Amino acid sequence: MSYKDEKGRRYGVKIFSRPTVFFDVDDTLVMWDEKVKGNTVCIICDGHFVHMVKNEGNIEELKRHGSRGIDVIVWSKGGAYWAEIVVKALGLERYVAAIMNKPFCYYDDLKNPLGEHRYYPLGEKYERDEEN
Repeated sequence: MSYKDEKGRRYGVKIFSRPTVFFDVDDTLVMWDEKVKGNTVCIICDGHFVHMVKNEGNIEELKRHGSRGIDVIVWSKGGAYWAEIVVKALGLERYVAAIMNKPFCYYDDLKNPLGEHRYYPLGEKYERDEEN
């Protein structure tokens, strides 16, 4: 099975058969609030420089999942292009299996098929597992 992207290029369907975890970009991996204090990353998007505070707890969780063979999918309501730029700026490419637009809805017989909601608020300390 193959599809065409917006430029007419053919691509196959990626099958995700391992456990999968999703991470949002905005206010999850990087923070938009300019008053927030913390370590920053410079993100260059379409010629604009944006300094954003990194949410270290969620970034460490992403790395932990990716290091353990879990498929990490990063999404953003701002689009896949923005999500890709942020992933690259944070140096997370080796941990991420896919990048996509954030879904605007989903269909499923379960009320919450995506599983448990998790989030490290900015400034909350990330506690490593016993095995590390």
